[in-house]
Amino acid sequence: MCLGVPGTRSSRAGFFAPPRGSGSGDIELQSMHRCVYCLHDLPDDSFNREHVVSRLLGSFENSPTLIDAVCAECNSYFGGSIELDFGRDSIEAVYRLRYGQKRPEEFQGFNGQRLSFRVPGTMPAGGVVLIPEASPDGKEIVMMLPPQVGVKLQGEATWEYYTEDDLDRLPSPDEKVELRLLASDDAGVQRIRAMVLERFPKFREEGKLDLPPPERVDGKLLVEIKSKVDRLLARAVAKVAFNYMTLHAGSNFALNTSFDPVRRFIRYDEGGDDWRQFVGFLSKPLLAEETEKLVVTRGHILILEWKDLRTLAVRFSPYNAIAYEVTLTEAFSGIWQPLKIGHVFDWMHHKIIGLTPNERILLPPGLAQRSAHVYQAFVRRPPE
Repeated sequence: MCLGVPGTRSSRAGFFAPPRGSGSGDIELQSMHRCVYCLHDLPDDSFNREHVVSRLLGSFENSPTLIDAVCAECNSYFGGSIELDFGRDSIEAVYRLRYGQKRPEEFQGFNGQRLSFRVPGTMPAGGVVLIPEASPDGKEIVMMLPPQVGVKLQGEATWEYYTEDDLDRLPSPDEKVELRLLASDDAGVQRIRAMVLERFPKFREEGKLDLPPPERVDGKLLVEIKSKVDRLLARAVAKVAFNYMTLHAGSNFALNTSFDPVRRFIRYDEGGDDWRQFVGFLSKPLLAEETEKLVVTRGHILILEWKDLRTLAVRFSPYNAIAYEVTLTEAFSGIWQPLKIGHVFDWMHHKIIGLTPNERILLPPGLAQRSAHVYQAFVRRPPE
């Protein structure tokens, strides 16, 4: 029997446990694995299954998992930190709610400061802050009007609105400004008035504000949503990409030291001052025949491929909306293997569909007209 030595680059190794039992000298042999994130060599029972795509983004038939690749400690850390915020305080969290992956009766607000909701600036009352809440019957999400102050500086044409939590950002009391007090009830108006008078003691009310209601489309209010991506969310995106690479290239490949920078960025928040060296944004659709106006799928798209012989990247587009590019390494040194693979994780039909790779993924004629769950592609160049 050939036994590996703990501390080597092998993802499987063995060690002799101390004799146990009656002192007969029996030897227990246990398997060891190396975690692709913390790089610790640990026994079998220190690992659990790691979903390549977090269950926050849906359930899928034959959902791929990494086995004996991510230790339980790393798995628990990710679930309680970067994945938690990715599912509760990101544009992806909005899509989860919009598409019913999180039920309205379960919604308790977005967790953090990365999202803002406002009346679009081109509409009446443009810029007014809104807060999404579950309706009293728990059947839908409604937009509520929190107490807020509208500010227009002298000589300016637009209004800026600040909620109670943002009043420290109001202009100096010495500046000449117009103010608007907004709230959904009298109690809110009184509370925001008292807070404004503390900062603007010379504030003089000139009458009741009568803003026209915002326009609606098909009975629904249009809302401008702004989201912020920061280091923590970038780490969550990079983790999905790293998992996907590990699934298709194998744990031994993922343990290559070329991936240490992105590995430590994901696990320990280490790396350069700018997280964009690992995670960037793409403006073009990932699927051929798609345009900004024609979206074939709302599934999550993942594509792994070499950009050149030393640069390996994953393109990841949750809900086929924002598209990220994760650079796993720009300086690969090791045993090279061809990698060009893509999948759609279709949460609507709980399917995972493979894509045929080319310079771009190309869909068969006709499928671009369907919100379909069939994405098998022809291997040819997309039309110019």
